[in-house]
Parts: sequence; structure tokens; C-alpha cells
Amino acid sequence: MLEKFRSKYPDDIQTAQILAAFFQNPAVRCHDEAEAECRRGLALAPNDPDLTQKLAHSLIYQACFPEARALLQNATVTPDSTEWLRSRMLLACADPDTTPDDYRRTLQECGQRFTARFKPNPCPVSPLDPQRHRRRIGYYSDEFYIVQMMYFLYPLLFHHNCNDFEIYLYSSSPVSDAMTDLYRPCADHWVDLSTLSRTERTARIAADDLDILVAASGNGFHEDYAFLLDHPARIQLGWWISSGRSSGLGCFDALLIDKVSAPPGSDAMFTERLWRLDGNATPFYPTSKMEAVSPSPAQRNGYVTFCSTTRMFRLNPGVIAVWAAILHRVPGSRLTIDSLELDDAGCCTSLRQQFANHGITADRLDLGHFNQWETFRTSDITLDAFPFSAGTSPCQAMYLGHPVVTLAGQPSHGRLAASHVTWAGHPEWVAQSQEDYISKAVDLGQNTVKLAEIRQNLRTDLEASPLMDYADFARRLTAAYQSMLEQYQRGDWHSRS
Repeated sequence: MLEKFRSKYPDDIQTAQILAAFFQNPAVRCHDEAEAECRRGLALAPNDPDLTQKLAHSLIYQACFPEARALLQNATVTPDSTEWLRSRMLLACADPDTTPDDYRRTLQECGQRFTARFKPNPCPVSPLDPQRHRRRIGYYSDEFYIVQMMYFLYPLLFHHNCNDFEIYLYSSSPVSDAMTDLYRPCADHWVDLSTLSRTERTARIAADDLDILVAASGNGFHEDYAFLLDHPARIQLGWWISSGRSSGLGCFDALLIDKVSAPPGSDAMFTERLWRLDGNATPFYPTSKMEAVSPSPAQRNGYVTFCSTTRMFRLNPGVIAVWAAILHRVPGSRLTIDSLELDDAGCCTSLRQQFANHGITADRLDLGHFNQWETFRTSDITLDAFPFSAGTSPCQAMYLGHPVVTLAGQPSHGRLAASHVTWAGHPEWVAQSQEDYISKAVDLGQNTVKLAEIRQNLRTDLEASPLMDYADFARRLTAAYQSMLEQYQRGDWHSRS
């Protein structure tokens, strides 16, 4: 079919762009094929910005960071498209060679480019009404449906203090499903922004006279995000779990975060003022798909199975070297990597070769895009990647009985799992160096009796932890809102800028 398409259309740059976009589509994810199409097109037009960005994107998803970095820093191609900016930030988070200074510069540059392109139009707001009985809190998201955000946002909204707060939910997505039906009753007002222009969105939210607007969406540097530059509420907040990092934008008065994700002294890594909550900065809500904890696979199999359910852009050469070292030190152990991108046979072949370079034979690896829950049921220990930590899968893994070994990296995208694991009550699984990471994974992998005990008790631990104490989380967060509003009313409120 593909060859038929190529024979029908000319071998030109437009055809290359179409095919590259096809192979990068989330339903396809053949990044080696997308790479080939981009290179073919760039041979005809070496500085085409669209193909340059698409090539960099596919290289990032194959963990080929040096070339992706060179492409995105190409002085002859400096577009301000949102796709370009998102690729720049993904690379800054995922590339192990990114220094803290590099990261800060990229964050600031991308934020400045996004702001320059969409030009803030500040929205005037009236003074805070001291007589208002219920403060008005809005939550904006393009993810009020079945997607990863539901694990963290829904338990907050379900347990929100509605006596003191009037809740507005602003949805910018037309997608509606069973999860949307659960979100709607959590709000006093459900507002569909999906058909509104940026100007109309700003005006619509401003008309609601919000005291606080919280951006609970991971699509930073997306055109739909631009209305936030207009600051249509008195106080505008970012939420750490949305993207796992600073927004890079100057439109947020503060970022909701915790002390594990942003330890004291790390404020320079953020463009926002940090509001560190007293405890965890997000809850975790398991879905009905996450069934009972299975018996210990290690005791049944006679060997330990490590696993990862992360995305391919996190699997850099350093991660592979560390995971290979763990496999060498735990005799007979295996590793399952379940990733969306491993539907692509080319990605699997490349990954096997990288492990082979460290002496790990293919028979010790299970690579593919499997059923995530089955992967957790048939494996024993989850390995988090670095420097860009995972956010959702560590919580899912712990709920299904897995200890999660993670490396506490750069604030805050390198500490998502460290935060979850710590607030789940198991800081002993958080490593401070690669050597420490290997040691923790090996110690767990060499004690199958201890592994079985952890598996049996971990869900109970999690359910008793701050991570799943939804009412307390909602209480602490709304207390933070009250403190912000008290500062605002006194005239003491100030953003980082």
C-alpha cells in the first residue's frame, strides 16, 4: 500500500512530509520509517523546518539525542511552531547530556518564544470580594477523559471542599467518554471551551470572576494553552503533575509541587514561584482495570523478572547500561520492556542490539507493546528510567505489588517517581546515584522471599499512605488556596516574576 502511494505521488518534499507524519502518528509509531522519510525530504530541501522538527522528533523517540540536539539547535532553522518548542523541551528533559544550565536556558528560551508568538493580552480583574462566601476555583484541562491525568485529577475533584469553594471545570477537548461522566458531577459549572477561540476563552473565564485558576493539563507550548498568557483569573497556578516540570511561562503566579520533586535550593530550575505543599503534591487513584495483586512470579518461575512500561525516549544508553549491569548481577533474571513504540520491529531490533553490546542475550529480553496489566502481573520489580522519570506507571506498578527502583534526578522531571515512591512510604527504593540504583535493584532481585512479602503487602501500604488519602490531600490543597487568597487580600501576594 505504501509503495502504491509513493508511485501515485511525486517524490517530493510534500510526499515526504505526509509520510513522515503518517509514521509518527500515535496509531502507527514507526519512528525508523518516519526518520527515513524525513531524510529523503531533507535531501531535497535541507533546511525545511517541518521535516527538521519531524526528524528530530523521531530521533528523540529512538534515543538518538546528539543528532536530534544538532537539528533543533540549527541556526539556519529557527521556527516558533509549538511542535518545535515541545520537541526542544522533550529533548531537554530526556537527553542525559543536558546540564542544569542547558535545561534552564532551553526552558527560558522556549517560554520566551511561545510568549512572543502568542503575545499576552492581560485581562483586567476586579478586586477580591471579601464578602464572597464560596471562593471560585477553576480547573482547566484538555484531558477530562480516559487518559493518564485521571489517576491524579479525579480524586482531588471528587473530594474537593465544595462548602467553601465553587468549582468550575473548563474543558478544551471535544472528547467525551465514561471518565468525562465522572468528572462532570464534581463541578458546580462545566464549561466546554473546545469550540471557542483564544479571545473567547479568555473572555469566558474572566466573566466567571475566578479567584484561582489551576492549569491541570500537560500540553504546555500548545496553541490551546495560549489563553493562559492573558491571565483571566486573580491567581493562576500550574500543577506539577501536568507536565512534570516548570511551564517555562511567566503567566503562572505559582506552581503546586512538593519538597521531594523540588528540594530546597532548586527554585532556579523553575520559572514560577514554588508553592510546596505540606506533603505530597498529587494523589493517585487506581482504576477498575487494576485487578487483584497476582502471586509472586519469581517464586513461580524460579527467576526474577524486572520490567519497564515507559516510553522509548527514556531508554537512553546510560539506562540500558545500568539495566544490563543489574541483569548480569542477578543470575537468570529477565527484563520485560513494554512500550508503545515497541510495536515497531525496527525499534525492538535496535534495542536488542544495544543490550547485546553489554553482553545481554536476546533470550533474557521480552520486548514489545503488550498488555500493561499483564506485564505487571508477570513481573516482579519495576525499573524507572532516568534522567526523565515516569509519573503514572510507578504508581500503577506499586498498586500491583511492584517495588519501584528510581533515581532521584534533576528537579522536577527527574523526580516524578521519587516523589510517588517516597509518599507511598518507601523512600528506601529511591537511589541517589547510578551505583546506588544498581545496588537497590540487585538487593531486591536476590531476595525472592522478601519480594513475595513486598508484593503481598504493598497495596495495603499504598492505600494507607498519603498518596491515596484523597480527603487529606484535598484538605491540604484547599488550605493552600485559602493561604494564597489571604495573602492576595492583604496585598502580600506576589508571583516569582
